[in-house]
Amino acid sequence: MDWTPKQKEVLEAIDQDVLVAAAAGSGKTAVMVEKVLRLVKERRTDIDNILAVTFTKAAAAEMKERLTKKLGEILEENPDDEYIYKQICYVQNSKITTIDSFCAWVVKRYYNLTDLDPMFRVADETESKLLLSDAFAELIRDIVENPGDINEDDLYNVLNYYTSAKKSDELEKVVIKLLGYSKAYVEPDKWFDECVNSYKYDSFEEFKNSKLIKDIIKITKDLLKIEYDNMLNGMEVIESESLINERYGDIYKGYLNSVESIINSDAYEEIYEIIKTLKFKDNKRAPKGTEEAWNVVKSIRDNAYDVIEMIRGNYFEQSLSDYFDDICKASKDAEVIIYLCRELDKRYSEYKRRNNIADFDDISHRALDILVKFNEKTGEYEKTDVAIDISNEFKYTFIDEYQDSNEVQETILNAVSHRKGEPNRFMVGDVKQSIYGFRNSNPKIFMQKYESYSDDKDAKERRIFLDQNFRSRKEILDFVNYVFKQVMVKDIGDVTYDKKNHLVFGADFPESFTDGANATEIIMISDKEDSETRIIAEATVVAQRILNLINPEHPYKVYDRGLEDYRNARLSDIAILCRTGMYDNKIMNVLSEYGIESYSQKSTGYFSSEEITLLLSILDIIDNPYNDVKLLTVMKSKLYDFTDSDLSLMKINANKRNFYNNLLAYIDKGNDDILKKKTEYFVNQMNFFREQTNYMGIYELIDLILDKTGFMYLVKSMPAGRVRVKNIEMLKEMALTFEQSSYKGLFNFIRYVNKQKDYEIDVSGSIDVNENDDAVRIMTIHKSKGLQFPIVFLFATGKEYNTRDENNNVVLDRQLGIGLTFNDKELRIKADTLNKKRIKKKLNSDMKGEELRLLYVALTRAEEKLIITGSVQKEEKIDNIFSNGSDNTFENMPTSLIEGAKSYLDIIGLALSRHRCLLGKIEGYEFKTTNDLYMQSRDVDVSFDCVIYETDEDGTINAHTTDGLLERLDAPESSDKDLQEDVVTFDNLDSVDVSGFEEKVKKIKDNFSYVYPYDYQTKRRTKVSISEIKRAYYEELKKESEDEVVFTEKVYPVKPKFISNEEEKSGARIGTMYHRIFELFDYNIDFDEELLKSGDYSQIKNMIDSFADRGLINGDEYEEIPLTVYARFILSPMYEKLREAHINKTLRREQKFIFTTKASSISKEYKDDDPILIQGIIDAFYEKDGKVTIIDYKSDNVSDMKELKKKYEVQLQIYKRAVAQILQNDNVESFIYSTYLGDSIEI
Repeated sequence: MDWTPKQKEVLEAIDQDVLVAAAAGSGKTAVMVEKVLRLVKERRTDIDNILAVTFTKAAAAEMKERLTKKLGEILEENPDDEYIYKQICYVQNSKITTIDSFCAWVVKRYYNLTDLDPMFRVADETESKLLLSDAFAELIRDIVENPGDINEDDLYNVLNYYTSAKKSDELEKVVIKLLGYSKAYVEPDKWFDECVNSYKYDSFEEFKNSKLIKDIIKITKDLLKIEYDNMLNGMEVIESESLINERYGDIYKGYLNSVESIINSDAYEEIYEIIKTLKFKDNKRAPKGTEEAWNVVKSIRDNAYDVIEMIRGNYFEQSLSDYFDDICKASKDAEVIIYLCRELDKRYSEYKRRNNIADFDDISHRALDILVKFNEKTGEYEKTDVAIDISNEFKYTFIDEYQDSNEVQETILNAVSHRKGEPNRFMVGDVKQSIYGFRNSNPKIFMQKYESYSDDKDAKERRIFLDQNFRSRKEILDFVNYVFKQVMVKDIGDVTYDKKNHLVFGADFPESFTDGANATEIIMISDKEDSETRIIAEATVVAQRILNLINPEHPYKVYDRGLEDYRNARLSDIAILCRTGMYDNKIMNVLSEYGIESYSQKSTGYFSSEEITLLLSILDIIDNPYNDVKLLTVMKSKLYDFTDSDLSLMKINANKRNFYNNLLAYIDKGNDDILKKKTEYFVNQMNFFREQTNYMGIYELIDLILDKTGFMYLVKSMPAGRVRVKNIEMLKEMALTFEQSSYKGLFNFIRYVNKQKDYEIDVSGSIDVNENDDAVRIMTIHKSKGLQFPIVFLFATGKEYNTRDENNNVVLDRQLGIGLTFNDKELRIKADTLNKKRIKKKLNSDMKGEELRLLYVALTRAEEKLIITGSVQKEEKIDNIFSNGSDNTFENMPTSLIEGAKSYLDIIGLALSRHRCLLGKIEGYEFKTTNDLYMQSRDVDVSFDCVIYETDEDGTINAHTTDGLLERLDAPESSDKDLQEDVVTFDNLDSVDVSGFEEKVKKIKDNFSYVYPYDYQTKRRTKVSISEIKRAYYEELKKESEDEVVFTEKVYPVKPKFISNEEEKSGARIGTMYHRIFELFDYNIDFDEELLKSGDYSQIKNMIDSFADRGLINGDEYEEIPLTVYARFILSPMYEKLREAHINKTLRREQKFIFTTKASSISKEYKDDDPILIQGIIDAFYEKDGKVTIIDYKSDNVSDMKELKKKYEVQLQIYKRAVAQILQNDNVESFIYSTYLGDSIEI
């Protein structure tokens, strides 16, 4: 491969710390792989002596795959090279990994240096959120009863203000978010101290000289310096026009002097006095013949005044002494909130310790503790001996996506780099693509090195730019450069888009077939309807443009590098990128109407998909039938098909408050017999499912619901049925993950799912295509990072940015901490503190910067064609958007205009406001040859089109365009109704005249009536659990012996949290708790039978408490278990047998097993002897005198032991067969011990 000069510099740089600023499409992955290969091949460095940290697992896997392939090619050329063969073997186990995986490796390798159990489990994100939520609820409950170190009045002020009915979880979210932010720092406690100290000042003088005030003064001066320079240019224009100078020169100089006074001042009070009265309003008009120059001056003046107004509103609304008073009063709230953060951290840590789990923050901080130590003399962190050992293992350290690092990760990687003090770090990134602020990334770490590293070849700390783009056509790069050199500035995007950051064309595309075919397209949609309707209109325009692109008569041509030739564009060449996944379903529906296949692997719409909403609603009403919203969702679904009339009849019949009570009343006294039976069937089925929750896990319960309701048949019949089926399978997988967590039961599973929704945890829905399918891809910009597509649509650019975080009562920032509102409950007034104003401004700037970077990522995904669409409500708004910066004479747009942008469309409009593509499209647009940006636009190929939707009085929608981009604006002629008019179905076949076609009709009927003889095998799994077999047997008993076995079907009332402080425990949960104690039971204790008979269970309680003290159980949960259960057990003959076995060391508890048996032997449904795997867990068994005795504990509420025998006989028979097969001993007996009756029975 031919490497560019810059790439060669990267490959040849050695014994240096190198920062590679790699632009989009510059081939950074290829360069990294090649650099590793050269280290292996030329310097004979073993792969396992290289540490390469990537941002995602997929990136690590790709790098390993590329290395394996390249090393394989080297080996083919030199088949006798044993060294290369050895490196191929090393690749898969090498430390090419994510930072999380690397930290886990460090912790597991040196677990003896931590307080973690070596068998710890990593909690998933949702389980962590649940644990945090529970720990917070417990904390608030306890702290209200006993405030401890915090002032009681201060505590109640915070609780009253932040936990009202409308915002009950606001305080919880604030505290949990702050705790998460703290973990991105090496010293979380120190960060908490800084949060509190930002509100604590001993005097006004200290506040006046604080970092906060200095920062505000600096921000003010920096912003105004930019405007001052612009105003000086405006003064030159004034002086060049004598008429303007005569009328306006002195006034303008006065404005200049005021701004200069602010810039020259370092005192808040002085700036405040100037700003509070400063106004640039003079009502002057342009002298005749000077309109163009006047407009330039007016634009500069207005932009400067907008900045002053913004500064005044943010920082100078009141005097410094007033701000000081507000901050002092708000300091009590800050102390309480940070106190809650620290206490929550302790509680959460205790929860994790009890359950022997850790989250990723725990692992990274444990790794940090292993690798660094603080030197109090120097005030710096130093490597530990372990870190020195590890750094000696790795001769070179590679870090990909370096712009997304945070402080903790940087400290860890620093500790394992620089082997023997030698520079050996290779960092690759692009701050323009730093888009993961929500994951605590800090692009300033990258920028510190970017600004301090040298371009000198011999520098120990060297910076190299990879600016050539090998992905996109020149037309796309010209457009990207034209946009971002105007709108990406350091104050907002963290980097100035100067020449060094421009994308340089490096791809080898042959000449295009048609002039202008690769021009970037801007398509604006104007529709006076609501935003939802506008999105449909925009999707319609996209569908029509796609049809134009793939039109076989005039297709768009894409260059296929595999064929080394042009070919017609296909659907699979096209990607539609959106800021969020909220529009994916709407886009897919519209595309489907136009016959365009598409798919979306979205992470934000999974839980809102129809099939998942319905299935979760069923689970909700099984847990709590009094949830009216969920109940009606299920009843009105196609699954049960209750109509509005049905529901009205039920309501009228009884008029109960809870709709479930109306159902029960209608079953009893309803008038419509058919509706009564339908309602009774529904209620009985829900009761049946509810009963099953006592015996099975969530995965099995979902399986049962799918089986008994015909849910899967309904789902398969829906549009995109295969995708929906996969979504349900994903929910089942989620249930399995949940069951491996520290939570159990349906109630907690519902909470588990709700937490994923609340915290928008990434759950990507299924897709029904692969890379070979011809379908349009729809994805978020975040998902598209690292990918590329021949044709890209950037969709919904008119959607405004999300500013929700800035408008909360408490605003939070990773660097500045906590921003509070001063709240005076006596005077009933509240005001934002200066801290909050500072943080809000920073949040807004950071958000705008990240959105700019996201836009950059989106625009650089396209290889050959970029199409940008956006919709607005009024046609006039298009003119405003694309003329906002037209009078600006400088290359960079004013900061005020960039910060004022509320959407991608605003940003693009600013940049294009001086582009020739607007000629004839925007009212009043003039091409100004004196403005350099207007002239440069001649070289940036852009086509601009507007689609105007208008609705006639009769409701007809008309559309017209201002250009010819869209050839078709009409919807497809055919509709489902047209297609269905003359369809012959199996149901109406008999009414059709089939003379002469009798044989064919018979064949059709036979085909439709065919029953697959081995259908039972399609429903059978190759591995089943004991619980599944038990459930099947339980069902057979219900059908065959209703009179012999008692099966209660009742509704268990669910109390909401405000009624009950304790969580209702299901039978399954209670059974699990009983079993856990039996598993741990200490047979070494010499229990006093007389004490037990007298009702003194202190010995049992001490035993259970000891389990809790050792973190083996959650002591709070087990407080409700009646100790009489274990007293009866100790006094039973069964206890003596088990104790004897324990003493003889033959007792085995909670033994897992898997064995093979014939399918027909476990169910009547299976008619063959094919092998089937059975897995389960035996509570206890022991061997004595050649006989094996099995004991199974049951907690069922039954009247006699025969009932248990009937119910669980099949389960115990399987246990006996399993033990006999595994131990090769047929002499096996089995017993059930009932915790409810305190008795046992042989099976």
